[in-house]
Amino acid sequence: MPNRRAWDLELPRGIVMARRAGEKLAVAVVDLDHFKAYNDTHGHPTGDELLRQAAAAWRAELRKDDLLARYGGEEFTVMAIGLTQQQMTALVERLRAQTPFGQTFSAGIAEWDGSETPQRLVARADEALYKAKNAGRNRTVTAPAPGSESTPARRATDLNGTNGNDTDRGNPGVDLTSA
Repeated sequence: MPNRRAWDLELPRGIVMARRAGEKLAVAVVDLDHFKAYNDTHGHPTGDELLRQAAAAWRAELRKDDLLARYGGEEFTVMAIGLTQQQMTALVERLRAQTPFGQTFSAGIAEWDGSETPQRLVARADEALYKAKNAGRNRTVTAPAPGSESTPARRATDLNGTNGNDTDRGNPGVDLTSA
């Protein structure tokens, strides 16, 4: 499974490819909800297995050229060239349906605006993720286009999330290569 370092190399390449092809590009930041509590209740080996099985299940839902990477802890990123923000939202909901062990996740999605840096694109998706978490978890929030942050362009998908303060960054050393 690609890690944060691989993501940081591949996202700029994906943007170049999308620009050359005149395609859309969307990214999602996905964070398993209440992962620290899951680890505390079930043990770190079971938490590691959740990460492996989630990565494997999610990869099976992606197209060949989509990128799923472990961004850190229980946080993953997805890059999809040729998808709009709305299409990425549908993809993320398919990933949610495949999340193992009855676990949930929160997600933030941003569509590349054609000129922003990879860092700003991910930052917008990450900001949307934290809005999803603060709104109760187990939901997806889409980022507004750059420069329109004050408009109500965000869309939240509520899937019976609960409120909480999940700040754990999980098991950064878990090897997901067998996933």
